[in-house]
Parts: sequence; structure tokens; C-alpha cells
Amino acid sequence: MWNMRISAGKFKGLKLHTPKHQKDKKTLRPTSGRIRESMFDILTHGPLGNLIADSSVLDLFAGTGALGMEALSRGAKSATFIEKNKYNLSLLERNLLKAQAIDNSRVLHADATRLPSNKGHSHDLVFLDPPYRENLIEDGILSALNGGWLANECVLVIESGAPVPSSSHWSEQFARRYGTTYITLGVIEHH
Repeated sequence: MWNMRISAGKFKGLKLHTPKHQKDKKTLRPTSGRIRESMFDILTHGPLGNLIADSSVLDLFAGTGALGMEALSRGAKSATFIEKNKYNLSLLERNLLKAQAIDNSRVLHADATRLPSNKGHSHDLVFLDPPYRENLIEDGILSALNGGWLANECVLVIESGAPVPSSSHWSEQFARRYGTTYITLGVIEHH
């Protein structure tokens, strides 16, 4: 079992529910605590200013919800979590209940590459942490963009196993490598 905790903010130290069995672990690749802390340092003190405070977060490929919950812990006003796997979704919901964060959260059982039309508000900070080998980043961005999930000039936070090229929909603002993990910040172009 992984030992995952929220690293800062109002939920600091909260231990997250993670898969207990090896077969369930195959559907997840959690962001290491060190990388998550570095990512959030960049989001709060980096070149684009504090991107978390009062933001509306969209956590695509949410898994256990660690990234969106870390954002809520550090001052995001709301978070929407998208997860396709039912077991991971149950862990995510348990984590939100444990943190008492359900009131400013929305959980959707859906494929992040085939999102329905958004019935709520748009989001200004989006985490994309799909399975590395499945090349789903651009599909996730397009799905969220076409479904009305993204605000103009929304910031993308992409975790990947290789450098991610910008597209006509977004431009890279910052990139950093941590061993075999790449963190890229991008901004959605006007749509």
C-alpha cells in the first residue's frame, strides 16, 4: 500500500485512502510526494504567480484525488474530479469524505477523453495526470475544451513521462523534469 498524504494547507498530514491489493494498484500511478510538493510550490510561488488561491480546479484522470485535494487544502475554492475507474472513484469519494471536502467538490464518473457537456462553472486550473503510456493528454484537453469545462486562459498542469509538445489549443509557459517525470504548465489559448 502507498503512503500518500496531503503535504500542506488545511488538510496537511491527511492520509489518503489508496489501493490495498496489487491488482487495484495497476490502475494508478500516484504522483510522488516530492514531485507533488515541487509542483505546488511552482503553482503558488512560480513564474505565473499564485494559481491556486480561489481557483476552480478540474482534476482529470483524478485517481485517488490527491492533486485536486492538495489544491483544495491550499486554498482552491472548488474542485471537480473526473475518474473513469469505479474502484479509484470509490477511493476518491472516501478521501473527500475523510477531509470533509465534499461540499466544495464535484465527482464525475466519466472518461476524461469523452466528457459530457459541462452543466456547471468553467475551471481555471486543470490537472492532467493520465497513465503515461496511453498518450491521452491532448484528447483530455480537447474533450474538456469542447465540453465547456475550461475558462479562457485556464492554466494546465500536465504530468507526463516525456516532454509534452504544445498544440494549437495551448502554449507552454513552464516545464521541469524530475527524474522520469515531466511537469508542464500551459495556458489555454482563447477559444
